[in-house]
Amino acid sequence: MADEHISDKIADALVLDLKDTFKEIEALEDAGVIKAGRLQADPVKLQIAIMVHIGDPEDPDGWPDTHEAYNPTTGRKMDVPPTEVGGGSFWWRRGTVEFQYFGLKGKKDRDEARRIANVTRGRIERTINSSTRVPGTTDSFGEMAMQSMSTLSRVSEGGGPPNSFIWRGVVRYQVRTYRDV
Repeated sequence: MADEHISDKIADALVLDLKDTFKEIEALEDAGVIKAGRLQADPVKLQIAIMVHIGDPEDPDGWPDTHEAYNPTTGRKMDVPPTEVGGGSFWWRRGTVEFQYFGLKGKKDRDEARRIANVTRGRIERTINSSTRVPGTTDSFGEMAMQSMSTLSRVSEGGGPPNSFIWRGVVRYQVRTYRDV
């Protein structure tokens, strides 16, 4: 079996968690696709598309993985122990969940399209924060995921009347991991 990095394993685990979350929804349209990586399909036909990314493809330098003791905002080390006695280190593995809602089909009005976009965002946030698959995930190099959390969330409206309601959003997440040195 080929080696696997923790970032890929985390993204794959989140895809499975998100599929479970959206499979259980009856009041909200089914997500047309939930996948790791960029969308390579017609978003209009899918209505809701959810993509899990490693890092932030729109801002690659703004959301990198970092050693827990390093603060990328200030460029300074924080006053926390970077390693455990006997070796090992903690990391923040970072990614984004991008989503799109294309309310072009059907008879949704602007308020309903906004509601669907924000419910989608809320379900993504909750799934990241309560993931059952991410904690305990281990890669080929012995790095183990410990805790996942959403850290930033935004959504924006596009399109317009009479029935072109398009919403796009992103939820940033980070996962605390531990790796033996």
